[in-house]
Amino acid sequence: MAGGTNQYQYAPNPVGWTDPLGLTCQKSNLHQRGHKPGPGERSLTRQQYKKMVSQTRQQGGALHAQLQSRLQHSDYVYRATNYRTLKYYRDAGRINRDAYMTFDNPGLDPKVSMDKSQVFDHWGQHEVLLKIPASQVIDARVPRPLGDSHRVGWEPVTEAYPAAGSGGNSQFLAQTSTWDESWIIPMNGASPSGP
Repeated sequence: MAGGTNQYQYAPNPVGWTDPLGLTCQKSNLHQRGHKPGPGERSLTRQQYKKMVSQTRQQGGALHAQLQSRLQHSDYVYRATNYRTLKYYRDAGRINRDAYMTFDNPGLDPKVSMDKSQVFDHWGQHEVLLKIPASQVIDARVPRPLGDSHRVGWEPVTEAYPAAGSGGNSQFLAQTSTWDESWIIPMNGASPSGP
């Protein structure tokens, strides 16, 4: 609050310093490299990120092999999303861009689904659950940490956004070869036909 002799100083370092309560400026404990948090969004601390990366650093081949094996032995995979996103899938006739999917059925409570998937409200509320036949999944791969933005480590289970929820869901990125309206299950509180 006291600007001192430099009354126009914004912050010593607006990228690496924070003022969470608007009272004092301090170094941020957040992992910042290549990641810009959104409003109210917090990712892993440096220690948490290093631990996650150290556990998966040399595991890429094994994790991808596990993913392929699990797909071959699963009947369904799941994706929670919203009606707005469904429009893109319908128009394309398939899920035609990398989408986060899981082997874990999150159920039909959007709060539980978003908590387990570590999805912030401003990323879009879950309105539908897609129950996708595993046989229709193509181009599946294990994502990198922090929204697939990093080149080191892997994130086969949601854990990079603890402020968004408890996490713990398996996750992978994939597309589908087809689209079928029968995959759509409205979540609790959502209109069965959408907006």
